[in-house]
Amino acid sequence: MTKLIAALSLATALALASAMVPAVAQSTDQKPVAAKKHVKHRVSVNDRSSRHIACTFLGCQPVPANCFPVTQYNSDGMPTGFDAIACR
Repeated sequence: MTKLIAALSLATALALASAMVPAVAQSTDQKPVAAKKHVKHRVSVNDRSSRHIACTFLGCQPVPANCFPVTQYNSDGMPTGFDAIACR
């Protein structure tokens, strides 16, 4: 019985010691929060306005530059529910 208690206490001590080692190693490598710089990624106005998605009968896909999505009609003049890509 004493061997079981000794083994459990040893296992607990090792588990606690191993849990503390990574925390100590991380704290020495990190910089203070105030020293970190936040990087903002900005998208230009041209990139925002030129991003269109057209859902054609082949699936939804990005529209190439100088093109735009328009409604596709069948031969009766009824809309098909899909987009067509028209380019300038």
